[in-house]
Amino acid sequence: MSILTAKKKSNLLLSNWKAFKRGLIMAMMQEYYSKKEIRNISNVKTKEIDWFKPLEKGCLAYFKENKMPLRGIMMMEEFQNANLCKRSIPFFAHFINGTFGFKKKNVLEKIFILVSLKIHYEFYLKFIHNALYDSFLDNPDKYSQPVRELYRVLTEFPMERDIACFFLESDHAYRYRWQDIFSLLDKVAFLKNPLKETLRLFEILMSRENKFFLEGGLWHKWKMFKGLITIFYWYARIFQRKLLKKIMKIVEEINLDEIRPSPEDKYWMNTTSTYDFGGISWGIRKLLNT
Repeated sequence: MSILTAKKKSNLLLSNWKAFKRGLIMAMMQEYYSKKEIRNISNVKTKEIDWFKPLEKGCLAYFKENKMPLRGIMMMEEFQNANLCKRSIPFFAHFINGTFGFKKKNVLEKIFILVSLKIHYEFYLKFIHNALYDSFLDNPDKYSQPVRELYRVLTEFPMERDIACFFLESDHAYRYRWQDIFSLLDKVAFLKNPLKETLRLFEILMSRENKFFLEGGLWHKWKMFKGLITIFYWYARIFQRKLLKKIMKIVEEINLDEIRPSPEDKYWMNTTSTYDFGGISWGIRKLLNT
């Protein structure tokens, strides 16, 4: 059967290529900058930065008709690179969970897939890291404050650190959600029972997501990752106890005060209607910016 005439549900290659293409076109259509130093911004009504203020660490961008500056921005080219590569993560989650046209898998099958991923993990990691290498910031001090804190505690995982920080810095939707939820972390509870505390945070995350936005928006992704984390936890507890201890050490050392949203972050969070930051609906939050 021709790839162009196959049914959409059975033609994963064509449907996912279209998804990649839509994401790229949407990114390229955003005329958020008119100068070389102006970078990608989401949810901005105006198209020009009034003035740009580099700081000793991070930066601030001031927009016309907006009362607060935006912390941490990135060039459009890097945003496009991140947007394309990060799609592979939910795509892999669909594969394991047997959704989006993939065959359903039982628990043992999922474990075998994760074992295979572990065996070839170094290759996948280096592949993604090399693909994004030219887009990484040349100085970690250029990251926004919460991303700098994550960069600080991930020293034992340099490639994972570079990729995670790059994605968070390049996409405000994910970074603001991460700040909103991670700042609620109970370290004592996590060190006592990592899985229970992680699942609690995911429940809060999903409850604040507008699952009717764009046929579910990020809500379905969080649901998939919630299931994957459960499998990963038990796999790590049985076969990778040293890795689990390293993760617990990272959580223990991270400074949550550096992660919590700043007044500038909260201002821009209040422009988003697809997620209830702080557990407060957009109808109320948007009044806070007036």
